[in-house]
Amino acid sequence: MPRASSSRSHAARTCIACKRGKRRCELPSTSQRVEGGVTLMLEDSCTRCRRLQAPCILDATYRYAHLHTLTIAPTPPAPITDESTVPVKVDLYTHPKSVDDYQQFFPRYLPFTLMNDFYVHTAAKLPKHPCLMDTPDVEFDSLVSDEHAKLASEWAEEHVTWWLPFTPSIAQVRELRRAGDTSSTLLFLEAAQCDLALQHAAFPVSPANADKVATWAARYCQQLLANPTGQYVTAAFLLAAWFLPLLPDNSVFRELATYALRSCEGDTFESRISRVCASALLGGALLDNDESFCDQSAALQLPSVAELDALATEIETATTLTNRQKAACHGIILRCHSWIVMKKCLIDVRDAQLSDESEPRQLSRIDDARIEFTNANRGLCNRRRAVLSTSHLAAWLEFESCALDLLISGMLLHFTLGDNFTPQSFYDVSTCRAGSEALQTFVRVHGPINAESTECLLAALANLPTKDVLYPTTLTFAYAMRGVIMALEIHATSFKLWREPPPREPVWNLLLRTADDTLRRLKGGGGQVAAPPQPTSLANGFEPDAGFESQGFDPMVASFAAWIAGINWNQFVMPE
Repeated sequence: MPRASSSRSHAARTCIACKRGKRRCELPSTSQRVEGGVTLMLEDSCTRCRRLQAPCILDATYRYAHLHTLTIAPTPPAPITDESTVPVKVDLYTHPKSVDDYQQFFPRYLPFTLMNDFYVHTAAKLPKHPCLMDTPDVEFDSLVSDEHAKLASEWAEEHVTWWLPFTPSIAQVRELRRAGDTSSTLLFLEAAQCDLALQHAAFPVSPANADKVATWAARYCQQLLANPTGQYVTAAFLLAAWFLPLLPDNSVFRELATYALRSCEGDTFESRISRVCASALLGGALLDNDESFCDQSAALQLPSVAELDALATEIETATTLTNRQKAACHGIILRCHSWIVMKKCLIDVRDAQLSDESEPRQLSRIDDARIEFTNANRGLCNRRRAVLSTSHLAAWLEFESCALDLLISGMLLHFTLGDNFTPQSFYDVSTCRAGSEALQTFVRVHGPINAESTECLLAALANLPTKDVLYPTTLTFAYAMRGVIMALEIHATSFKLWREPPPREPVWNLLLRTADDTLRRLKGGGGQVAAPPQPTSLANGFEPDAGFESQGFDPMVASFAAWIAGINWNQFVMPE
């Protein structure tokens, strides 16, 4: 009889008995995340131990993956019924309760659009956003002593400068304030950095006082927007746009990035790097309007490639920059390169759509734009690996690059299928039941590419170092939300319409759980660390009560955190 097909994983596990005997170990996918040294239940045991009724103990290492064969039971056909179980109106907050919910579900593709939908449903259940809280009854200087300010300053210099290399330290700011400068710019710079340091427990303060520090940071940001003055105003706007918790309409983010770009006057090296940083931030601020994103991105003013290359050369010859500042400047330039590539692809796609050419020719031009985008992204990936040695900075830039790749993949399908882009219509076109021959060919090619882009995003998210690292949390969660929702969509529609698991289903399950674990551990702007995940097997899934601590999170982040923690992962695991 022909051998059943199997999938392999570089992170595959074997049981101790098969390892000792150097035999193939046929373990179910449900056993891959169980802690090493644990005796597996009968249904989770490998085929050999189950046949011999012997104890099956999972090896604690991954060194014997060459002995591993992953077994997956065939999927039973789903019952076909004319009765629809889909609610009349299905929104994001109700997803995913069951696989059937996805039949008529198509998520909007921009990250902040998704975040806003979650905020609408959860705003009444979450702590107030710092911008909406009452003014604290204690002055800021009374909340942070000189000793604590010193600790916060040391932490900020170690973490914030990886992203914004020319941010003045808390120590510098306090010295200027005591010299008589009481501008809202300095007040915000100190309060915001202290707030970030508190989120990472850099110095001891009671939770009540920590909330007051966050509120003062939000208040000072409002004053900064009303009266932007001072020598560090650009640094303040960049810090606010990069790390401040965002309101649901995202207008504050766009306003901050715009002000930062306008304030970067002069031809000094610092001013030019700040302009590059603000330009890329403004690109991210556009991720909240599905209808006009393409046109707005095409109009986005970004530095030229020649200007970025000249800056990169200056970085290497600069003698006044520390190694950390050099790495941060390279990171800013590489991030801007990603947005330049993104912008060109969107312009090419828009031009193809607006042309009077035939559908096959339009689709061919869109396909060429996607190929060019992919090749350019690969070149940037090689460049990042060659230039950056800082693991968390390089990992996050890789994560954002994967997120932009996923956005392009989703938009190409959305543009070509239009308002008919639902799981059912996508299935009909893929199986040649609807659409022209050119469209069917396009979808058969770009559908799997969209799945691969989602898988790459989840893998990049899982690769983010999370120990004592600062990230722009709101943007990170927004990108992650897009990847997780797309992954769940792929799972659900595969079961519902194709009546079989998606290709590489064990890898998908592993990535979804690893992404969940990573999101639980993230810290950064607007977010405090979540409760640590409880050890659990893949078969048991994650229980809702092992979810996130919502206090201290940006409301949008908290809404997604609570949602993902309540997902019934078991519906996406195939039974053995």
